[in-house]
Amino acid sequence: MNQIGTKYSIHVFWYDREESLEVCTDKSWEFLQEYMAIVPCSIIPFYAYKFKGKQEILDRNFVQKALKKGVIRTNVPPYPIMSDLGFSLALWPKEPKHSIDIHCGVYSTRNHNSVSIGLPLLSEDTSQFYQEEFLKKLFELMIRHWQPDHGEIWNADIWQSYNYNVNAGDVRIGWLTYLSFRYGELPRLPAWAEIKRINNLGTVIATTKHLTNATNHEDVLKVSELSTILDPFYKIPTTPTSTPSGQTKRHT
Repeated sequence: MNQIGTKYSIHVFWYDREESLEVCTDKSWEFLQEYMAIVPCSIIPFYAYKFKGKQEILDRNFVQKALKKGVIRTNVPPYPIMSDLGFSLALWPKEPKHSIDIHCGVYSTRNHNSVSIGLPLLSEDTSQFYQEEFLKKLFELMIRHWQPDHGEIWNADIWQSYNYNVNAGDVRIGWLTYLSFRYGELPRLPAWAEIKRINNLGTVIATTKHLTNATNHEDVLKVSELSTILDPFYKIPTTPTSTPSGQTKRHT
């Protein structure tokens, strides 16, 4: 059982996939609607990045405005938009406090696309967020909707317990870890690892039946062992990611 005050995050990442503002808006709004349909709380009211605390109505129009504000510009006048770095939005629902970050439309090797859910701290009031079946459902929703290259549900405390360093966009072995079929066939995994195929998209690997716990030595050892096996395997997908136009972007 995890301790009160524990915090988990859910992340999915994918490499270069050029998508327009309209496409990113539709995908983001559809995802937020599906998210709101299954989470055990309302995500309204919320704070939004670059909106100076002003209360906004959460609808497709707001999502498009937020993504458009969330572009990256050069630091040289007249500060043109770096279109290959895509669009982003960040929401911070207030009750319970957690975060939703979306970054899509990136087609540059300098960055990656991602969707991250920073779950609220575990407490008596937020325990519904930490039900295993709910987390599995949310993780599979994110996989089916965004069709990422990899993803995980993880607790940073476990990584810190054996001083493993990870960078943004790296695959981090968590309680659940997802790898797209674009990586090719999985290496041989330990007998205790549970594997679930998600349609024709990829594989979810469960490290333990319960949420991994940094105070459980066996959990930490399993995460470490799985990391050692998969670390050389997941660097770059062997098959390029598809773009909406049907063309592909090859990783270099």
